[in-house]
Amino acid sequence: MGVVADGPAARAGLMLGDVLVALEGTPLHDLDDVQTAVAGRRVGTAVTVSLIRAGAPLDVAVTLAERPPRGR
Repeated sequence: MGVVADGPAARAGLMLGDVLVALEGTPLHDLDDVQTAVAGRRVGTAVTVSLIRAGAPLDVAVTLAERPPRGR
């Protein structure tokens, strides 16, 4: 899995290799946790994603958007 060019993650500055560890303080262990954490949140909502980049912790503001269709 990667970062979709010009997708919400890319626009927020997320990069391939970033390890997501929490969303709004809720721990993330896998993709299912990410999907559960954003389920029910409105498109356009800003959330804080905690991640590890190159061994260093970092918090990034991400604005939620619709998931692009598979295969894009």
